[in-house]
Amino acid sequence: HARFSDAIRKQAVRVKEKERFAYIITYTVTDGDSLAERMEHLKESKKAFRLFGQKRIDGRSKGEASKFRAAISAVEIKRGEGGKKWHPHSHDLVFTDKPIDYHVYDQKRKKRLERRYGSNIPRRFLDRIALRSVSFRGESVPASKVSAEWLRATGGDSMSISVEPIHHVPANCSEKKKAQYMAMSFEDSVFRQANEILKYPLKPSDNVPADMITIITDTFNKRFVATYGEFRGVPGDDYNDPAANDEETFVLTYDREKGCYGEPVPGTVRDLLEDEEITKTRSEVGRLLGDYRRRRKHLVEQRNHYGDSLSVVLDNLKQQFRNRVNQLYTLYRQSISYKNRSTYEGGIVCKPNCDKYHAPLALNGVYVPGINYRDLVSLAWS
Repeated sequence: HARFSDAIRKQAVRVKEKERFAYIITYTVTDGDSLAERMEHLKESKKAFRLFGQKRIDGRSKGEASKFRAAISAVEIKRGEGGKKWHPHSHDLVFTDKPIDYHVYDQKRKKRLERRYGSNIPRRFLDRIALRSVSFRGESVPASKVSAEWLRATGGDSMSISVEPIHHVPANCSEKKKAQYMAMSFEDSVFRQANEILKYPLKPSDNVPADMITIITDTFNKRFVATYGEFRGVPGDDYNDPAANDEETFVLTYDREKGCYGEPVPGTVRDLLEDEEITKTRSEVGRLLGDYRRRRKHLVEQRNHYGDSLSVVLDNLKQQFRNRVNQLYTLYRQSISYKNRSTYEGGIVCKPNCDKYHAPLALNGVYVPGINYRDLVSLAWS
């Protein structure tokens, strides 16, 4: 988040000067049994939602996303109510040039009803002051303009989209936090609230070990944080920026002679693995990844042709990609092992001989080179 500190504060200044508006938007899709499928559905739904505001020859289309000028998005993964199905959703910090139309009811008439009934306004009166309604799961449901568009973007799956305007002091926070926010500038307050958005991908420990295995598997090469609009041009490298003293990172290496992991070594993976072989391997993996994504997109576009068998075809394509990546790293390990045979004297490993990266573990400051899937399962359960 430090990379976006200045960019967020500059947007906040424009909000304070009444040039822009700031919101926290939460996009939600219906819970499901397959995390991979729900993640893909969430991504495609957000893409469709943003297309409603795309540029046209004569301006922009009339979707609410046409008002977006800068945004940063973070995905949170957890189980839904009851802990039975996967509940991925996206938290976005959004800056717009016009207010978002998120009200479901006529606000003046609603306030008059609140003075009479408090928070228990009869449903029949609310229905009369709804600004619009949509058909959702066989019923006519009151909706805001933005929730109606989200329903359309999800293909009728969900109309659950929360839009919360950002204020200097957030609503519903404790008295202690209210005092803290009041002591800040408006720009610092917005940046701190942005931190609340960006923390969600950094919470893998909130899931039980068995769920962690599913998350690692189903989110392979998936992005948890994305930017769009004016935030896409923010310079910086999240991987090369030096860590602060209280954010030291470590590399955990495997000692083949002893058959166990050694002590964590301060530093980053690139400090240990920046050689010609790994550069070539990473480059080839990147090429394979691009080819995989293009083929996957083509298959999804042909979904009507494949029908119910599409999921099987996509799974086969993913497995083919993983097999090819594993073959590349096998060749890399063999090359490094041959070059560094003398470095294993005395049971000491001077260089890790693999570069297999698992994001959820790395987010906790742990990088595990040379690990296979079975070892990963054992590590998670331990």
